[in-house]
Amino acid sequence: MEHLVRGLSGNTSIETMGLNGNLIGGAGVHVLESLFLGCKKLSTLDLSANVMGDEGLGFLADELSMCVSLTCLNVGNNNFGLVGLQKLASKIQACQSLTSLCLGYNNITDEGVVPVVTILQKCPFIEQLRLHCGSIGDEGAELLAGVLPQCVSLKKMDLRGNNIGDASKKLLCDRASVRATILTD
Repeated sequence: MEHLVRGLSGNTSIETMGLNGNLIGGAGVHVLESLFLGCKKLSTLDLSANVMGDEGLGFLADELSMCVSLTCLNVGNNNFGLVGLQKLASKIQACQSLTSLCLGYNNITDEGVVPVVTILQKCPFIEQLRLHCGSIGDEGAELLAGVLPQCVSLKKMDLRGNNIGDASKKLLCDRASVRATILTD
């Protein structure tokens, strides 16, 4: 990872960075810090399947203020949960251009939906939110349903592979109105 960072340091024209599936871990995300310093044009960042955990998502959250052009962030399948999501929610307001956020295949749970709601409130332009396979149940679905009327830009929310009952699925769909598609099992 350090060789990659050294090789790309100073390159200010990077718009898309796809480092998915490299198992860089939490400490590896921290090494990427110097890359973010010069990437003012970075619009797409895919760090999925890197086993970053809460620590790595925390490091990434700290660097988001440097990614003002970021429109798409994929941190799916990284073994993070509530702690990482709380850190992300506290820093993500720097990404006012963010339109697509993938948090799927992580340990989100009902408790973790609280920071996701905060993210939706801080990033009003999110059009696509992927929370698939995250252990979200009825309580989390109801929290999401509560914020949906405020999410005027949201077009698609993927909740497939969670533990959401029929009544909560109906509530989500009712709150999303006609402008958004809610995917559930």
